[in-house]
Amino acid sequence: MRIPREDGYPYAIVSGAQADQTIKGSPGTVRRVKVWAIGDATSKVEVYDGTVAAGTKIDDIVGTAVNPADPPLDVYCKSSIHVKTTNPNTAMRVTITFD
Repeated sequence: MRIPREDGYPYAIVSGAQADQTIKGSPGTVRRVKVWAIGDATSKVEVYDGTVAAGTKIDDIVGTAVNPADPPLDVYCKSSIHVKTTNPNTAMRVTITFD
């Protein structure tokens, strides 16, 4: 689901475990990844630039703590933006802001 944010950027919400979630199917910039509902001890978010969540890894974000003051990533992806989440108990919720 992509909805304009107050700051003008769209975002996508990823819930639980996702093997490959397409955030944007064309080039774009990952602005911010925010964990707002934590997962268990092994939860993480992996951000990729590529046609699937196996291209060039941009970042690993731990999903075990809420990160409301997360720093912006502002990383350009030349192919597309994909996210993979590892979360065995499916409680984690993540917002990915992009453009």
